[in-house]
Order: sequence, then structure tokens, then C-alpha cells
Amino acid sequence: MMDGIWNSSRGKLFLGGCGTQVGIVVASGVLIGTVLVCAICALSGGLGFAITQEFTNLPDNTSTEAASSNEEAEALRRQIESLVAQVKILEASEPDVILEPAAPAPTPQPFAIAHQGGATLRNGPGADYSKVGTLTLGARVEIVGRNNDSSWWLVSTPNGLAWVRADTVVAYDVNDDIPVVTIPGLLTLPATGAPSDPPTPNPSGAAPPVPSGTPTASIIESRIFVEETVGWKRLFESMGTTPPTSASFSPKGDQIAVMDGIKLYLVAGDGSNGQILVAEDETLRPFGGAVWSPDGKYIAFMVDYKQQKCRPCRSVALARVSDGSISFLNTRDKMDSEAPRWTHDGRLLVIVHPHEPADGVTYVYDTSGRGQVAEGIFVLSGSHEGQKWLPWLPGRVWQAGVSERSDTYYD
Repeated sequence: MMDGIWNSSRGKLFLGGCGTQVGIVVASGVLIGTVLVCAICALSGGLGFAITQEFTNLPDNTSTEAASSNEEAEALRRQIESLVAQVKILEASEPDVILEPAAPAPTPQPFAIAHQGGATLRNGPGADYSKVGTLTLGARVEIVGRNNDSSWWLVSTPNGLAWVRADTVVAYDVNDDIPVVTIPGLLTLPATGAPSDPPTPNPSGAAPPVPSGTPTASIIESRIFVEETVGWKRLFESMGTTPPTSASFSPKGDQIAVMDGIKLYLVAGDGSNGQILVAEDETLRPFGGAVWSPDGKYIAFMVDYKQQKCRPCRSVALARVSDGSISFLNTRDKMDSEAPRWTHDGRLLVIVHPHEPADGVTYVYDTSGRGQVAEGIFVLSGSHEGQKWLPWLPGRVWQAGVSERSDTYYD
């Protein structure tokens, strides 16, 4: 049996016997369990009620989501329709995209191939001209000229120039820039075994057509002489007793290049303005031979050097019209150069020689000053004399090194 007194920090508790103590412990445990169960039930009930209330207050999401989906689809449809309408407006109002054109390819050289055995070559554009040779079947020759109606081609053969009837060959890469040649008897091979027949005159008297893209016009009825312009007359009056040594029209005729032996002037054709491009100084003297390039961008002219032991003593210079800058052509062994003459495609022919032009060699230069010995056939632009008229008198077809002196292109 346990002792009936339980010592505690708060005093002594008097209890009964052992059975009484056990009953009290059991009763306390039951009471505590009941309280815990009731608390748990109460807590569960409260939570359930709160959750029920929360779900009860929620809206009906099924109908709301359906309505929202319809609204979004309608808004998207309206947006698509708006974009389509904007695209149509832009297509109707904005200009097409313009692509920069590619750089034009160089114009190919026209040529002809004989398609009949023994195509006849003649020294003029007609059956009445003398026969100078034949083309065998399949022979290829370059076309360098034509007659008025392009029924005959002026072609380059290994032996020189000759005419062939257009319907006896097949022509390739033909274009409007092929020049009309009106003096065939002076440009072609001599007849074999017989004198050349004279060219047949044009019975209609009509002017031949002008090839497009060239200022070297064919013969026409009305031309203006440079000394008849207001610009030339005013400049002549200002010079006093010293007349100009040369004068030439620009390709369009709006300007005139005039030289008086010591200066190169550029004056307007109507006399409205003028300027001095180059003047004599202690080293050189510009004296004549001014000729315009076919595009009107350059003027070639001749200068003399004043040094006692000059080398060279005479040269061809280039004046760029846009800014008045001057450059000089360099020659091999510092030989003299003179007699400038432009080709139809903008190259510059000059005579390079140690003593006399007739003993020299023709060189061809580009506008940057690079030059080489001229070979082959050249279609010449207006000469210095031809540029005294507007439109320019026509150039000619000239072949380097074939039965002619090197300076004959200049005349």
C-alpha cells in the first residue's frame, strides 16, 4: 500500500488508498479525451462551414468562361480584318519599290558570218561597185559601218575594209550606233585588176539617217557656223586685233572652246558668260587644236613648252570642263605628241613622233592618260574642222596602219 501523503512543491495532498488514486487518474484521462474530441469536432465543423460558405459565394465560371472565349475570338477577328484592310490601303497608295538598275554591260561589237559560199566583197555598197574579194562559208567579219538603209555592211577583213550585201550574211549584235558611211570609195580596199567605180550619187537627195547616240551627225541642210554665234563675236571684239586661232562647238552647242595662241577660253554660245581655262605662263603656251570629247566632258588641245632644251617640246593636254583641271599625256621616250582627235566611243587618238607627225605612230589614250599604239579600226568623232559646225560634221571610219599615214585621221 502506498503512502497516503503526496509531496508537492505547493504542499501536501492527502489522498485515499491506492484504488482511489487509480480511479481519479482514469476519470481525469476520460475527461481530457472527451474534451479533445469535442474540440476537434467543433474545429472541423467550423472549417466545413467556412468552406461551404466560400464555395457558395463563388460565381458560375462555366458560363463566364464561355462568354470570355467568345469575346476574345470576336476581338481577334476584328483585329485580323483591320490588318487586312491596312494592307490593301498600303498596296493601293504606296509606289512600287524601284530597284537600282544594274550597270549596263558593254555594247558588243557587231559582226557578220557568211551563210552563202563565196559572198562577194565590194568597194562600195552596191552591185555596180568593183569586186575586191569573197567571204567563204562561215567566215566571220566585224561590222564597222552601214549604208543609208542598212542593206550593205562595211566590214573589216584581214586585208582591210570592204562592203558586203546584208542578205548574203547573218548579222549579230547589230545596234543603232553603227555609223552611216556616205563616202565608201575612200575607205575600202582597191579593186583587183580594175579601177574603182565612182560612188553612186543619192538620187533622192534626202539626208541619210543619223545614228542614235552620236553627235557626229550626217550631212543635213542647215548648220550653224561657230563664227556666227554671239559668244564668238563678243570674244573676238574683246581680243582687239588678235583673232582666235581655233574655235569649236560643244556637242550640244551651248558652249564654245576658243584659243588665241596664248589662252584657252570657254564661252557660252549666246555670249552670256565666259572663263579662261588655261593661260600662257613661263613654262608652256596653249596654242590650238581644241576638240571636244563626244560626251562634252573634256577638251583636248595642244601646248608648246618654252624651255630651250625641251623634251618633249609639244604635247597634248586635257581640260576637264566641270572643274577646269588640266592634265597632260605622257609619251614614250618623251617624244612630241599632237593632232588630237576623239573616237566615237570617247577615246583620244594622238600622233607621237620624234620629228615630223607624218613619221610618227598613232597612239590611243583613255581620259586617265593611259595610252598604247593604236591598232584596228576606229570610228572617229568630229574633227577640229568638223566641230566648227553645229551639228558637227560627221567623222569617218579609219583603220590604223593600213595604206595610210598615221596622221591621216586628223584631216
